[in-house]
Amino acid sequence: MKRKMAMGLAMILGLSMLNAGAASVMADDDTIRFAVVGPLTGDQSEQGNNEVRGAEMAVEEINAAGGIDGKMLEVVPFDDLGTPNQAVTIAEKIASDSSIQFVLANLNSGCVIAAQPTYIDAGLAVLGGTNSMDELSGEDWDNYFRLCLSDGVSVKVMMDVIKEDTDFQHPGVFYANTANDLSCANIYKEYLEEKYGFTDIPMETFNPDTDKDFSSQIEKFKAAGVDAVFISAEYTPSGLICMQSHEKGFYPVFGAASANNAAIFDLAGEELNDCMYSLCGFFNDGTGALQEFCDKYNEKYNLVANDVVTRNYDAVYIAADAYKNGATKETLAEYVANTTDFTSALGSEYVFNGNIDNQKGDVYILKIVDGAYTLCARGVYPEA
Repeated sequence: MKRKMAMGLAMILGLSMLNAGAASVMADDDTIRFAVVGPLTGDQSEQGNNEVRGAEMAVEEINAAGGIDGKMLEVVPFDDLGTPNQAVTIAEKIASDSSIQFVLANLNSGCVIAAQPTYIDAGLAVLGGTNSMDELSGEDWDNYFRLCLSDGVSVKVMMDVIKEDTDFQHPGVFYANTANDLSCANIYKEYLEEKYGFTDIPMETFNPDTDKDFSSQIEKFKAAGVDAVFISAEYTPSGLICMQSHEKGFYPVFGAASANNAAIFDLAGEELNDCMYSLCGFFNDGTGALQEFCDKYNEKYNLVANDVVTRNYDAVYIAADAYKNGATKETLAEYVANTTDFTSALGSEYVFNGNIDNQKGDVYILKIVDGAYTLCARGVYPEA
């Protein structure tokens, strides 16, 4: 049965308002604590903290509406530094804390892979807002669910849109030297070869922990006559390579898998105009509940919401609905796998039907025009 997750939380939770200070006097048994794990410090901290902020927005709304049968939700943030080793250490801390009921997963898919054995052993349900690594679909996990599309679907939609829009003839691939980004880079290469018949596609990589100067990679792309660069990296290197390319008189189109953060404008500004495309899990068209949410987020944090925010916001509501309908820490994963069928207040659908992947995942292809994201196309799984 499909249920609507709306801003008016009482409609979902069927609860009356409690005193705003009630959460502070609740005993531990009256609190549903959950972990949010991501890079809260370092180069990826903007996105990691977006994960936390999205969860906090949902928790504040749910608790203000009375919680879940009187129980309050509580966010417990953990910093995994964006590294698999730290992700394992954090997972062990979470697993050893019996009060933590479920986990909103690491930002990076490689960190999820590293941490999953610990979460499985602990019997913890894990909801992944933005883990797009294609290989996750093949994992035999019954405790994990991702709300976004896999790269194997979404980046192909993006490449098709850019090909139709620009008719590029000499593509190249630029990727961070991580498991996540190498996986996406290989999808770029294979799809360009198989669908469009390109051969000898230049591929350049970099170390995301140390490299900020991409002169060498740019010169190689330029010498090879590249007119479209497909990027698998976070928004900071995406902005830097665009800016540095223009400084060197190199003007390809850029397609980026993770440049959907408004902070990129502070980094590269007008250099992004008309040449940068990106994937995103939502697009704010300026109307309805999504606009209301984005306005509220901006007012609270003085930031622009992206799909890292909205996916974790929705993940909390998925868990809240499960608990409202009788799920427990031990049965939450089973409930989500077999029951979840939502259209969220923000417009995204979530249907798992026993799968890791959301069977109604969607992706928006955005282009930067006049210093803002504009919508080029939308793809919906499995039609995409």
